[in-house]
Amino acid sequence: MLNGHKSPIITGDAVRVLCSCTVDLISKVMRPWLFRVTVTGLPPHNCTRVYEIAAKSDNDAALLGLKIFSDQMSTLTPLMDYIAERSH
Repeated sequence: MLNGHKSPIITGDAVRVLCSCTVDLISKVMRPWLFRVTVTGLPPHNCTRVYEIAAKSDNDAALLGLKIFSDQMSTLTPLMDYIAERSH
């Protein structure tokens, strides 16, 4: 809560999370390949998250990164878990 109002970044929008991503290949040593997926959200979810994802293709990595970001932004519990992980 901020100034008596719910903060949209904490509560999220369960209906729609708008975001885009870029995918970089980290390692092609063995399948599944390792990709770095950078996901950037649009307001009210205007933050950037970086995920390292093992996938068969860059499209699969992008879809999984977008799904993880959307899940984190649309519910309170996964977002609070992510914040707790980053604080250690």
